[in-house]
Amino acid sequence: MCLITFAYHVHPDYPLILVANRDEVRHRPTKSLHRWEDADIIGGRDLEKGGTWLGVTSTGRFAAVTNVRNPMEKEKERSRGDIVTGFLQTDQPDEFLARMNEERERYGGYNLLCGDEKELFYVTNQDRIEKHPLAPGVYGLSNATLDTPWPKVVKAKERLSSLISNRAPFRADDFFAFMSDREKAKKEELPDTGVGEELEKELSSLFIHMEYYGTRSQTFLLLEKNGTVTIEERTFEKNNALGPRTKMTWNTRAVPAE
Repeated sequence: MCLITFAYHVHPDYPLILVANRDEVRHRPTKSLHRWEDADIIGGRDLEKGGTWLGVTSTGRFAAVTNVRNPMEKEKERSRGDIVTGFLQTDQPDEFLARMNEERERYGGYNLLCGDEKELFYVTNQDRIEKHPLAPGVYGLSNATLDTPWPKVVKAKERLSSLISNRAPFRADDFFAFMSDREKAKKEELPDTGVGEELEKELSSLFIHMEYYGTRSQTFLLLEKNGTVTIEERTFEKNNALGPRTKMTWNTRAVPAE
């Protein structure tokens, strides 16, 4: 997952409005959005390591991860996708985050968003702080720490703010549309993450399209104050043609049928 922008308790009817692009090498095997058979998780699944980049439970607990770009970093023993699944599966989230802080060196550089409609946290192994509680606001996250003002992050936040200022209801396609922007940043605006100017430019657009790497899927997540959860994903094939699209909606407060 390489670009996430979200509004937390900004809109009176929607505690969380989030849209994300997952960027990945094109050959990595993936299963698109579905309800997992072996866990209370709704999300896509990385078939190489078994975890996920973004998921939500039937009760509305949410988590998503991005990596921190560092071309000099050596491969670590644990997969970042395990962090998301671990948070979604635990019944003691505070203890889980405390343990993650202790084990942060076992993972490659990561950023984690996690919580629900009542509280949301930012967690990273780029510092030693167990969790950063997030205040209401509009945020952006890519492959540096939260709200690092890369051009793509700034643009995504601006587009999200503009869109949610309009009247609801919201359509996933409206969010997917602005996250599909392929315009690259100007040379003088590029960050320097150690991958070289040419690659920095290719990675600077909201939607990435390269032969071996690019935006593989887009996810829209909406938590409503009445307990309704909507998650919608659209995927892209190797030639960038639209692939499978899935939408799931449920209410966390509904009484299960007997």
